[in-house]
Amino acid sequence: MGYGVSGFDLGTVPAGADLSALQHTAVLVGSGGFVTAGAGKPADGILQNDPISGGIANVRITGASKAVIGAAVVEGAELMVGTSGKLITATTGNNIVARALTAGAADLDIIPVLLGGHGVKA
Repeated sequence: MGYGVSGFDLGTVPAGADLSALQHTAVLVGSGGFVTAGAGKPADGILQNDPISGGIANVRITGASKAVIGAAVVEGAELMVGTSGKLITATTGNNIVARALTAGAADLDIIPVLLGGHGVKA
């Protein structure tokens, strides 16, 4: 089954660094309102484009999105942010940022996910 990638995006937000290699990874809106890489932290959303520093970053905060995974995941898995902003299967006590809509086989696969409001993994 295919999934669209529609949801709610933040408005005009500048990239605080070169994010051109981080499309579909987790990002944060940091100090000064700039978008920064979200490695190892709860995410504000998933980067939809590939802006250079100062360019406009499109960040999906809810709904369906494509996301880069950091390891194999099963369909329906609760996901957290791992290294380099890639999503991985959530472990106890970590913030769930998305749910996998399909399985992904390996590091760097891009899969559809459902973002938003998932809480902390029990």
